[in-house]
Amino acid sequence: MRTSNIPLLSPSCWQNTLQCISSDTITTIYDIVQHYNGEGLIAKNANGLYQGGARTKDWLKIKHYRYVPVIVTFYEEANGYFHGSVLDNKQLIKVAVFKHGFTPDEHKTLKEFFFHMGKKRRQGSPWHLRSLLN
Repeated sequence: MRTSNIPLLSPSCWQNTLQCISSDTITTIYDIVQHYNGEGLIAKNANGLYQGGARTKDWLKIKHYRYVPVIVTFYEEANGYFHGSVLDNKQLIKVAVFKHGFTPDEHKTLKEFFFHMGKKRRQGSPWHLRSLLN
């Protein structure tokens, strides 16, 4: 999927170049991000300045959210992230790490489920649930 009006940087220059694209192509760019299952975009106000450590409306993260059915297998209490896995030949394969997409009640319920039904292998490790495959 390539559109002729969108500039393309070669991989060799990605490390040293910040690519800027005008706002009139943002929809096309986002379509490409979705097509290739990209994480998202960063949009900057043309007149805005970067402010380290601060959230402003001059720099916006436009995420490409994806919804995938998973088995929630771990909870990392330190950062609030859950791990999602899929079953492949009787093996759980981790395919997602997430912490958004819940209502506050859903998040609280899932967290409490791990606290009551899960266990830690050692101090500081994530909470995990006993495998139902054994």
